[in-house]
Amino acid sequence: MTSVFVVNAGSSSLKYQVLEVESGESLASGLVERIGETRAIAKHSGDDAEFEETLHIHDHAKAFGWVLRQFESLGPQLDGIDLVGVGHRVVQGGSRFDRAVIIDGDVQQQIEELSPLAPLHNPANLVGIRSARAAFPALPHVAVFDTAFHVTLPPAAFTYAIDRAVAAEHRVRKYGFHGTSHQFVSRRMAELLDKPLAETNTIVLHLGNGASACAVRGGESIETSMGMTPLAGLVMGTRSGDIDASVLLHLSRMAGYSIDELDQLLNKRSGLLGMAGSNDMRDVRAAAGA
Repeated sequence: MTSVFVVNAGSSSLKYQVLEVESGESLASGLVERIGETRAIAKHSGDDAEFEETLHIHDHAKAFGWVLRQFESLGPQLDGIDLVGVGHRVVQGGSRFDRAVIIDGDVQQQIEELSPLAPLHNPANLVGIRSARAAFPALPHVAVFDTAFHVTLPPAAFTYAIDRAVAAEHRVRKYGFHGTSHQFVSRRMAELLDKPLAETNTIVLHLGNGASACAVRGGESIETSMGMTPLAGLVMGTRSGDIDASVLLHLSRMAGYSIDELDQLLNKRSGLLGMAGSNDMRDVRAAAGA
C-alpha cells in the first residue's frame, strides 16, 4: 500500500494528510492552527485514534515536529505505510511555474524569490518544505502551485492599467489563486455533465475564509477574481476584496497609516470581520436573524 504525505503550510496554520495512492483513502490527517499564538490548537486523527490539545507552538518548524510526534504515538507509523512522496501546496509560483514540479535547491530558491509577491504565504510554505525535506530526505517532494492553473489567463485579463515599465520591473500583474480548487471543480463538472472538458465552460466559486471566482473555458482559466495577491476580488472573511485604491492613499495622508498598518487592516481586519464583527458566516447569519 503506497501513500503520499500532503502538506499545506499557511500563514498561521499547518494542515496535513496521508493519502493512499490507489484509492485516495485518508490514512491520517490533522492541523495546527494559530501558530505563533500562546494557545495554538493542534489536532491529529489516525489509526482510529484522535487527539487534540491546546498549547504554545512558536513557529511552523515546531508545528511540524508536533505532527511527527503524533504519528509516532498515535499512528499510523510512517515507516510502515510505504510513503512514496510528499506534496506541498505553494501559493505563489508567479509566471515561472505552470505545473507541479519536483522540489530541489533551485526550485526552493525560486519560491523564496517569489515571496515578495505573497509575503503572508510563501515564507510559511517554505518552512513546511524545509521541515518536511529534513524529516523525509530520501523522498521526492513536489510543489503544487495555486497560480499554475491561471497561467492561461490572456493579457486582457492579467494586465493592470498602470505604467507598463513599472509593471514589468516589479512583476505587477494578476496571477490568480485557488488554482488547484478551480481546476478540480471544473474537471469534475465536465465529468458530471458527461461532456468533453474541451467543450465545457464553467464558473467556479471557491468559498471559504478566502474566496474567489474563476471563469474556465475548455479546461483553461480565462478570468479570475483574485489578482496580484489573494487580497483582491470578493469580500472574504478578514480580507477586504476589491476597493478603490485611493482609500489607501486617503488613510495614509489623513490618518497616518503606515504600509504595515494598511496591510494588517486590509488582510486581517476587513471583510466580514470588519463589517460584522466576525469572519464566521454562521455568526453573521445568527446575528442578522437576532
